[in-house]
Amino acid sequence: MALSAESVSGAHTSERVSIEVPATPTEGVWQTPNGLEVTLPAGALYASEISDGREYTRGFGWEYIAQTTSLSQADVQHVIETGTVVEYGHNKHVIGDTLSEKDKAILTIIGGVAVAAESYESVTDTCGRKVHIPDESANPHPYKDGITKDDIIDALKNTADGNIWTNGYLYAYI
Repeated sequence: MALSAESVSGAHTSERVSIEVPATPTEGVWQTPNGLEVTLPAGALYASEISDGREYTRGFGWEYIAQTTSLSQADVQHVIETGTVVEYGHNKHVIGDTLSEKDKAILTIIGGVAVAAESYESVTDTCGRKVHIPDESANPHPYKDGITKDDIIDALKNTADGNIWTNGYLYAYI
């Protein structure tokens, strides 16, 4: 049966949640290559929660970035001054891929303020594809059963007989 507007029904409910953000001092103000001014506030940590055995931290600005990534303020400045700005809905992201040969970062910008960041390592697999390896704090899934980042990198660079299985969007390195 083909789907059409007449054969599909349902309801969608969404709700915006407002959170008070305290005023904090400014750690730095820099400009992206296309002229967007970005402020890095000192920020704050709101809470750390444990869910499913994993700790989650909520917050914004430098305190949150320092707690959840290995980025320095110099790294944040470098990403802002050299990165690429991408708009995604109401947010902007500054994508920087020049921290080092393999370390990358993405900053989340809301209203000209750097509120969060994610850093990751990029490795080229045996087929020449760049594979992004998230920090364990950002995505614990690949690190189950005692697997380390070095184990993941080794599997990507040294697959046995070059065996890589795929179903189109997932890759298994054997």
